[in-house]
Amino acid sequence: MKPLHITMIQMDIIKGDFDANCSTIEKLLQQATQPPDLLMLPEMWSVGFDYRRMKHHSQVLSKTLSFLNHLARHYHTVIMGGSVPESKGDRLFNTTYVLNPDGTTQDRYRKMHLVSQRHLEGKTFNRGNRIPLFQANDVPFGVANCYDIMFPETTRGIAQQGAQLVTVPAQYSSPFFDQWMTLLKARAMENQVFVAAVNRVGANYFGHSCIISPTGKMLFEANDQEQLIEFTLDADQVERKRAIRHHARQINEMALMKWVYPQNFIGVGGLVERDGRFLMVRQNYGRIKGYWLLPGGHLDKGEAPEVGAAREIMEETSVHTQALELLALRNLRVNGVVDSYQVYRMEDLGGEPVPDGFENTEAAFLTPDEIFNEKPVTHLAQAIVRKVLSGEKNGLQLQTDFIKHSEDYQLYL
Repeated sequence: MKPLHITMIQMDIIKGDFDANCSTIEKLLQQATQPPDLLMLPEMWSVGFDYRRMKHHSQVLSKTLSFLNHLARHYHTVIMGGSVPESKGDRLFNTTYVLNPDGTTQDRYRKMHLVSQRHLEGKTFNRGNRIPLFQANDVPFGVANCYDIMFPETTRGIAQQGAQLVTVPAQYSSPFFDQWMTLLKARAMENQVFVAAVNRVGANYFGHSCIISPTGKMLFEANDQEQLIEFTLDADQVERKRAIRHHARQINEMALMKWVYPQNFIGVGGLVERDGRFLMVRQNYGRIKGYWLLPGGHLDKGEAPEVGAAREIMEETSVHTQALELLALRNLRVNGVVDSYQVYRMEDLGGEPVPDGFENTEAAFLTPDEIFNEKPVTHLAQAIVRKVLSGEKNGLQLQTDFIKHSEDYQLYL
């Protein structure tokens, strides 16, 4: 068991009155029955959303951090400091500081998703763009600030970095109680993490701070009154649940990058020559199903192109290779996404071609006559083989006379 003792301050917040809000925190902490490993405060606990004076509040950040420093050292605990206004030049951020037990700052998280349209938060603050990871008693955790929980990508990003706990400082208001409960449970279940959420109370705010298990079970739920919350969770439960079924490992990143969050692709292929023949595979899917082409595919995340080319050839044909030189570059723009395809001349290191039986149905070394006259071979594969057979060594040149699928298609040989 890896215990983590959490203390949360569910409090009313007096707009613009820093001293009064500090007094509330200190008064509630007097009720503590055990030293916490992690102390959590709600969003904008220091002055509330005092928009008219937000710039001023951000400029006295040192005073706020001094109070958090005092709490961290006095209780010898990690502090997830809710959030406070922070200025950086002309920009304002809704920022969460996390402090170590000695009062030093671990890191900070700037709220990424701001309530906009008819709400002043989006007009007042700038968005953060980084998801840091923090530690409390060797338990890795992250921060999703209030409205952030509406966006599953935030907590997914936290979990993908190895977090076992997502902390949520918030000022969720009364019309959104059902939303609050539903989103928190969903974020816990889909990422298989604990969620500890601390909300404010007071006029128009409902409190109901809570602790939720990696399976979405409500472990603790407060009422709508000011109170100190103490709870001990077993962080090892995260890995026990993931050992049974780890949802995040089933994510199809390639599909998401193409259809949900379009990003540029890098594909690789290889030309392998053996005794005057060239290695080809027969495609088993898509619009060119049944055609022969060079073996290849898209890079894995973080993979070097020349390494990816050798891997793809091995996976598709069982032939061992290594990259020698870049032969061709093809760029294609589709729906605002650029698919860039790099083709390498590969050194043949042996192995007989065997189709993978999934992406291709046949794998073989084809003669030039088979490639150009006898078999259905893609124009791109033919163009690359033709260039190699010509012996030209004039660098990569834009092929203006190549048969294109669209105006956004470019081939360099």
